[in-house]
Amino acid sequence: MKSTLATEIGRRLRKMRVRRGLTQQRLAQMTEGRPDYSYIGKIERGEQLPSLKVLERLARALVVPPGQFFRQGIGEALLGRWEGPPPVEGSGGRA
Repeated sequence: MKSTLATEIGRRLRKMRVRRGLTQQRLAQMTEGRPDYSYIGKIERGEQLPSLKVLERLARALVVPPGQFFRQGIGEALLGRWEGPPPVEGSGGRA
């Protein structure tokens, strides 16, 4: 079963790569073959969750900040919508 995080990172990676007109093979060349193009394909399909080191290499090749792989709602996708901590009983709402 694919993880939500792996799927979302893969979707974002593919979108960034395609926008720049790069093939998986060309992107792999730009990262000096680490990761290789078959691994990039696995990431894009959500079959492989890349390490932070791999994400850093990919981000450098794509000229984006590494955080770009995690922006815009990925937290909600992973954790659900968070509405804050539950109220503490007996606190009366004051600190």
